[in-house]
Amino acid sequence: MKVTVTKYLNVRVGKPSVNAPCYQYLAPGSEIEVGEKLYLGDSYDGMDTWYRDEADNYYWSGGFLLPNATIPTPIYDHLHGKSQHQLVSDWIINQSDEFENQYSLTGVTAGLKSTAGQLTNLYSIVFEVAKKRSSSNNVLPQSIFYKGYKIPVDVEESPETTNLSTPLSLASSISRKGIQGFGTLGIKVLLENQEYVMGCYHVLFPEELRSNQKNTDSHNIRNSSSILYPKKGNEIGEVIKGQLDDWLDIGFMKLNANVSLLDEWETKIGPYGSRYLDYDDEKNQTYVQYWGAGSNNVIVRKVKNIFSKQPINYFKGKVKQTIKGLVVLDGSAKGGDSGAPVFDPNGKFIGVLIASNSKHSYLISLKTIHYNYSKTIKIK
Repeated sequence: MKVTVTKYLNVRVGKPSVNAPCYQYLAPGSEIEVGEKLYLGDSYDGMDTWYRDEADNYYWSGGFLLPNATIPTPIYDHLHGKSQHQLVSDWIINQSDEFENQYSLTGVTAGLKSTAGQLTNLYSIVFEVAKKRSSSNNVLPQSIFYKGYKIPVDVEESPETTNLSTPLSLASSISRKGIQGFGTLGIKVLLENQEYVMGCYHVLFPEELRSNQKNTDSHNIRNSSSILYPKKGNEIGEVIKGQLDDWLDIGFMKLNANVSLLDEWETKIGPYGSRYLDYDDEKNQTYVQYWGAGSNNVIVRKVKNIFSKQPINYFKGKVKQTIKGLVVLDGSAKGGDSGAPVFDPNGKFIGVLIASNSKHSYLISLKTIHYNYSKTIKIK
């Protein structure tokens, strides 16, 4: 649509931010073509919406006179889908705790709203419950106001989520010496120029976690630190450190000097580099793949959502931890698959599988690991 500039306006390149590169400005009276959708960005003079043109330039929306001579107002439907998703994710991070306790939720996800069984183009706050109620004194709201926007709400039935370790010893699984808890060998990484294998905290540190110890390093490891690999019939290394918190369930082990491992998935899937999942992966329902010790095969799933908050039951509910920023896949996983590296169709590493219920499986994305643990992690 064509809009008229009403005040001197900087042209921001690449993102809707006052800190984005600016190589020119527009004088009042100038006319330009921009898309009709608004994008959330930096706030200026109390307005945080921006327009975008086809060249990926952004313009603060308060600097225009629109065709109908009105000033932009915060109408949720006018936001681009990416900005709707961003707004919903921000609400989940900052505001969802009180709803989880009040309504006994099994999860909260940023997802497209469903009407009469059909998905719309509007992103909503999806409250997940064990069973929908036809009538109740504790009914979830149909919409929520946040940062001036009226965000729609949806409700979806979803069972409780649990970790994917198993008490059974599997042919290609790993476990701590002397402990009945098995999972999948993780992925080789470089962290601060040291070589490690990265997997799940609850697989590498089950004894610590059962005592509700959620942050472990060499100073507080309980009993043996050795890792067993039944497929090789011997000890292959030792656990080093890891943590379980609001964003992470990851741990690191060090391979013994004489051990050279080539696990099943390395001959079938990757890795061929790494990348971050983004909004387009959810929009296009990108296919991903993994090989887990429980599944014992290459499993292909679709990305359902890229931001979910899930209360996870570890060891049959003995320990609980709510984790944010989880990626949701469209099918369940098997016990023993915890720690499986997940790859896109091109073999690029995107995250680590950590949990499942009977409908969905969940992974911690590489982006979340980088932003909440260390950006120095590199895939070998």
